[in-house]
Amino acid sequence: MTQWQAISARISALLDAGRFLLSTRESDKSSPMGVLSTGEAEPARYIFAAARMLSQDAKKVGEVLQAFFESHGDHLPDAPKACLRSFVGGGRYAWGEPEHLAGMTARITSLASFRAEFEYLIADTEAVTKSLVVRAFTHLQSSIAADQSVRDRWQQAHKDGEHACERLGACHLLLHGVWSFKAYGQRARTDLVLGGPRNNWDEPRRAATGLILTEWKRVVSEDWEEVEAKADEARRQAQIYCAEALAGFEVESTRYVVLVSKGRIGQMPKPANESGVTYAHFNVAVDPETPSKNARKPQ
Repeated sequence: MTQWQAISARISALLDAGRFLLSTRESDKSSPMGVLSTGEAEPARYIFAAARMLSQDAKKVGEVLQAFFESHGDHLPDAPKACLRSFVGGGRYAWGEPEHLAGMTARITSLASFRAEFEYLIADTEAVTKSLVVRAFTHLQSSIAADQSVRDRWQQAHKDGEHACERLGACHLLLHGVWSFKAYGQRARTDLVLGGPRNNWDEPRRAATGLILTEWKRVVSEDWEEVEAKADEARRQAQIYCAEALAGFEVESTRYVVLVSKGRIGQMPKPANESGVTYAHFNVAVDPETPSKNARKPQ
């Protein structure tokens, strides 16, 4: 994502420069069909030189995109990968040297169109993942309330400790297309189900729509002091992880703190933003009270 953001900024700068050049063309009384490379009269030859320079810069960006695809194509989600493959494979950035403004305009327009589509697909993947996470936790809480066997499993996990809750929770999230892990070190990841570091992320890429970093905490009391202390502990543990793209999924923007309690927590911590990272909080109540009883709990 860091490399892509740099490429995207470069395309944006080219687009701005192209707009500026075209905005000055009429004032210089250039030919409406563009400036020919053989033009010798001023200001035609100056405008052509600028157009040629921008076109060459656009071609260099195309070469950077080719290298980006070769380095990261296998790790991109399917839709962004197909978009990038289509662009670099079609060679739309590698036309011959343009001899007029139209050629320069075509190159930069092609890059701008690609960037808009690619960024939409990348952002859409993250938005879908966030939606799936909300659905997964809503489904989990509803299942605990409605299904005695599910409730029994989660009550036992709550007694057994955080690792048991993590394993059950990770399996449930995967049912909704979300692969979750927790921080093990600055760049290490722990598989919640297997309970150890995972080095091969090809399986998550094939099996999941999104990848998220989670920290699970068992809450014994629903008192605000313990709830806040557990949430703060989880956030601090998540902060040790230096985010990076894994299996083509960006895990920088949002991390998830899950508080597993016996009853429903009346007051949950609000989303926290620290160093550009949002920490969202979810409560999983393994023995939830009825809504009427829960409503009477002090806030």
